[in-house]
Amino acid sequence: MPPLNHNAPASYPWPREGKEGQPITIDDPMLLDFNCEGWDKESAKRYNSLFHIEILPTCFGHADTLVSLGLDTDVFETLHAMGIAPLCYRTHELYPDLVRKVLATAHIGYAYPSAPTYENCSF
Repeated sequence: MPPLNHNAPASYPWPREGKEGQPITIDDPMLLDFNCEGWDKESAKRYNSLFHIEILPTCFGHADTLVSLGLDTDVFETLHAMGIAPLCYRTHELYPDLVRKVLATAHIGYAYPSAPTYENCSF
C-alpha cells in the first residue's frame, strides 16, 4: 500500500519524456518498494540490469535450425495455413527500450511450483 503522501500514478516512472533509454533512479522516493499495480524498485532494478545486455533483432523461426531438425516443411505449412509464415521468417524493427520494459515486468509462475508444467503455467 502506498504511503499517505504518495501521489504518483501506478505507471510511475512512466512516461519518461526525455529520459527514454536511461536507467531508473532506484533511490527515487516516489518509486515504491512494492507495487502490485505497476512499477516498483524490484522491476526498476531488473530494467536497469538489462542495459548491460545487447538486444539484437531475431526471427521467430530460424530456418537453418528447423532444417537441421527436419521440421522445416511441417512448421512452414502450419504457419502458412495460419497466415503468419511471412512474419515468422522476417527480421522486424527492434524497440530495445520496450523489450527492457516487458522483460523487467515479466513474471512466470506456476499453480503447482513443485510440479511446473505448461498446463499450470501463467505469464
